[in-house]
Amino acid sequence: MTMLIYANLKEKSATKGSSNNADKLKAANFPASILWIGDWEYASKHEGDLVGMCYFAKHKLVWEILEGGLKSKIEIQCSDIMG
Repeated sequence: MTMLIYANLKEKSATKGSSNNADKLKAANFPASILWIGDWEYASKHEGDLVGMCYFAKHKLVWEILEGGLKSKIEIQCSDIMG
């Protein structure tokens, strides 16, 4: 899925004629329903309370979790992802 998102963003900036730094810093957001990290698990209860974001220019994957009115972030460098 990440490759598909990246391809779409690359296509969009290519059609503009020139890409600026602001376009490169924008994140690709996607909703999720369940996040597992090791033995830890979070299942979203409402739409929008678990969102993943890919920051391609920063080579970072960020998960935002909204629970009880508080927002938590998990930031993962792409170099730390194995699979």
